[in-house]
Parts: sequence; structure tokens; C-alpha cells
Amino acid sequence: MQHYPDELYHFGIKGMKWGRRRFQNKDGSYTKQGLARERANDHKQLTDKERAARRKKISMYARNAAVAAAIAGGAYLYAKKSRQEAAYNHRMNADVASLLQESRRTMNAAKANRDRHRAEWAEINRRRGR
Repeated sequence: MQHYPDELYHFGIKGMKWGRRRFQNKDGSYTKQGLARERANDHKQLTDKERAARRKKISMYARNAAVAAAIAGGAYLYAKKSRQEAAYNHRMNADVASLLQESRRTMNAAKANRDRHRAEWAEINRRRGR
């Protein structure tokens, strides 16, 4: 037997028989359970005030969710920018450090050349008797 990963398996409700409805007969009329269920749902008809209150509550939840999403998005972008700035600052610090190191090497080389030239001139002056 082959198994395909894109197949959908549905095993139904436990105890449910294939082709049988729990709340309706074949002719469309309700069974005893269906009638009881309908009677239980009859009282759930909402008035206009209740519908308006429900809409208001749902819109409040939606608004709060939108605000929370905006705050989370802003926090994410702030953290991302902070990371980018930190990386930039790290690169700049590394560049400045390498420039300082290079300038120190150049200064040390210049001092060494100056000292060498001074020694050469001192030797020349010593030979000349000055």
C-alpha cells in the first residue's frame, strides 16, 4: 500500500455510522435529538441591542489586537535598528582602531627615521670635528 503525503484522511466521529445523520431523518425532518437541539438554540436569537453590544466587543478586541501588533512590530523594528546600529558602530570602532594602529606604526617609523638621520648627522658632524 502506498502512502501519499498530500492525502487527507478523515475517520469521522467515533460511534458515528456512515451516511447516518444524528439530528435529521432522510426526509429532512428532525429526530428527537434534533428537535431538542433546535429548541435549545431557539433562545439564542439575539436582539438588536445584543448584536450591537457583541459587535462593539468584537471591534474592541480587534482594535486591541491591532494596537498590540503595532507595538510588537515597532519593538521588532527598534530592536532590528539597534542591532544594525550596534553592528555599524562595531565596524566603525574596528576601522578607527585599525587607523590608529596604522598611524602609530607610521609615527614609530617616522621617529625611527628621524633618530637614524640624527645619528647619521651626529656621525658626520663628529667626523668634521664640530
